[in-house]
Amino acid sequence: MNNRVTAAQDGVLRALKERDGEPGGVLRPIIPDVIERSWNRCVQRGLSLGGSRDPQRLSARELRERGERFERLVGGAAPIMHNLSRQIANTRSMVLLSDPEGLILHSVGDDDFISRAERVALQPGVSWDEASKGTNAIGTAAVERKAVLVHANEHYMERNQFLTCSASPIFDGFGDLAGVLDISGDYRSYQDHTLALVRLGAQMIEERLFEEAAHGHHVVHFHPQRAYLFSLAEGRAAFNDEGTLIALNQAGRELLTAPACGEGFERLFGFPFEQALARSRLAGSAVLACQLPRGMPVALAISASAPLRGLTVANPARMTSLSAPDRPARDQLLVRGERPNRPSSQTPPSPQEIGSHDARMAQAVARARKVILAGIPLLIQGESGTGKEWLARSLHEHGPRAACNFVAVNCAAIPDALIESELFGYEEGAFTGARRRGSPGRIREADGGTLFLDEIGDMPLSLQARLLRVLQDRAVTPLGSGRSFPVDINVVCATHRKLRELVSSGHFREDLYYRLNGFTVGLPALRERLDLPQLVQALLASESPGHLEVHVTSQAMALFTRHPWPGNIRQLRNVLRTGMALMDDDGLLDVDCLAEDFLDEARAVVRHPGVHGGSLAAGTGPTTDWGAAALARGVDDAALSTASVSTAMPGADPEDLPPSLQLTEWRTMQEALRRNDGNVSAAARALGISRNRLYRRLRQFGEADGAR
Repeated sequence: MNNRVTAAQDGVLRALKERDGEPGGVLRPIIPDVIERSWNRCVQRGLSLGGSRDPQRLSARELRERGERFERLVGGAAPIMHNLSRQIANTRSMVLLSDPEGLILHSVGDDDFISRAERVALQPGVSWDEASKGTNAIGTAAVERKAVLVHANEHYMERNQFLTCSASPIFDGFGDLAGVLDISGDYRSYQDHTLALVRLGAQMIEERLFEEAAHGHHVVHFHPQRAYLFSLAEGRAAFNDEGTLIALNQAGRELLTAPACGEGFERLFGFPFEQALARSRLAGSAVLACQLPRGMPVALAISASAPLRGLTVANPARMTSLSAPDRPARDQLLVRGERPNRPSSQTPPSPQEIGSHDARMAQAVARARKVILAGIPLLIQGESGTGKEWLARSLHEHGPRAACNFVAVNCAAIPDALIESELFGYEEGAFTGARRRGSPGRIREADGGTLFLDEIGDMPLSLQARLLRVLQDRAVTPLGSGRSFPVDINVVCATHRKLRELVSSGHFREDLYYRLNGFTVGLPALRERLDLPQLVQALLASESPGHLEVHVTSQAMALFTRHPWPGNIRQLRNVLRTGMALMDDDGLLDVDCLAEDFLDEARAVVRHPGVHGGSLAAGTGPTTDWGAAALARGVDDAALSTASVSTAMPGADPEDLPPSLQLTEWRTMQEALRRNDGNVSAAARALGISRNRLYRRLRQFGEADGAR
């Protein structure tokens, strides 16, 4: 019996794959995996290819009751569906909205197609769940929980094969399915961009649902890149006055790793809510820098629901304003819809200055500069945080295109549903909730300048073909538009992945690879560079306030030099920022100013000096002996002895040190105090350490001496 059932199922699947003839046949040369999975589910359920001729419909009263149950969904979707319908007018198509179970709640579209759609019950009150209708865009998108295109003979039931359908699930901010948005039409009216329109429409509905839920609450805007604040790609979270999470958009859910409704602001962002509110006002800017508990740095802005009164900042050093202190107030707050062409940080150094103390880096930069000047596409490879964007920006700022925009797009940071609209733009009036005048897209914003595509290896395959066409034609067509706009751009790409391997595995188009890879330059990891002390001073100069000169103590510099820096320059910059926030007014950055997580990492390196890059850098980059790298930089082990010996293992108790070294350090501190008449600040300066460090070590030695 089981063998007969299996044979029958195999026969149905074979018949599905061999379909041809009217209407149209499957036009896509390869059947997508999502379609095959759906076919298998349908066969296992025993669904008939002929389908039911008498589908069940809700009565008018039942449909009205169902609509009331999903009133927020229908109300939020209706204007977006109307605008979508305008975009697809006269294409024999219609826009449909279903509830999470696939029951159609609302429809709008061409009158000449509606009558034909009604013959297959593609209308409100009918369920198009996959279990009853077989493979179809609405039902399959709900099951797969992602956008789906089901074209012509890809529909399981024969009577639906005249359709081409694109559908995208609609989620609430906490990952639950709220409904499905669909565009269905005659298969002969198929358009490449329909699926992208549906995705963007679903995103707009999600944003409208968020705005309704967030009304009257404090809205937090956040993203790893400041340029994406107040854009479609930003994360948004609504909190009540107590700092409790009320609503969250999908981008925010991905950045915060799917938090639950009711979680507190401090648990999600790592510091008290009242501090964030107060700091956003006291800093004179609504844009702040913070770090999520899982380590991701983000730019954050708060739209408070009401004026703030009586709020104090207990520890403002935990956050740092991203805006320069002397910047005019009108520039300190990003306005919704604006896209700053350049970040708030200073102009990067010239290519000649980058890596001037490191021969390998200098050679890489010099070759990249020659390639850029010749107008050849540049591919920058290197571990995460090695400064790929910094180099690309420097080449632009000091090149012939400096007068035009440098536009950076992180292909890994933008959700798949949004990256197409971000890159290519969309037509004026395409969606309610989007920009009133449409969006030109990042490619057109870079016209005349440089388009920097970071993490190009993470670009979805479906968009690689469109990008290739833009690069070939030097023209871009926005979503929902029939017009093409010429563009003159210099393309620089970057990735930490091996693109050749992605090409071999079928995850990156070979033709696009050769189009982008005019020349490849590899950036060395920070642990492999010989100019770390100079790089530290350069970063301190760029990050410190203009009135304060910061000096790194020899102990801290020795620790920096011996560290493997798995996060590369990005990690170094964050460590220095934290150290500057925690240092005393004397401008000395000592070991005591460094964050505990960095010190824990440093202790592990000291205890295991033979550890290689694979274990500390999560398998990235070449294996390197950190002791050898330190010696190559010219570090003298004697620099870590005597008074600086405890720095080699930060936070160690005096009893953990050999007795001779304990005595040496103790006597050195006592002598410094004697020479400075007991003045702790002067003694600390003489020793090259911070006042806090001297206090702590004296206290530790006193406690250890008392214990003995």
